[in-house]
Amino acid sequence: MKNQRNVEENGSSRKVDVEGVIEFLTVEEAAQLLNLKVSRLRYEVFRKSIPFFKVGRSIRFAERDLISWIMSQKQEPAGQTNG
Repeated sequence: MKNQRNVEENGSSRKVDVEGVIEFLTVEEAAQLLNLKVSRLRYEVFRKSIPFFKVGRSIRFAERDLISWIMSQKQEPAGQTNG
């Protein structure tokens, strides 16, 4: 079964396939996902150290980009090697 979502348009509802569609988040939603304060997330955007999109004057984040970014921030304990 395909991944579908209800979309309302012009007062009517229809199902749309969303397989492979990017889920965009607001600053508040992204901060909640990453367990960060909104101010910290905005600081990371200012530093351009986190992936984001600028849509007009709004900032949006792709959920999958945020998950990849946070996983890349992982620090291994000192003295531990993989292999």
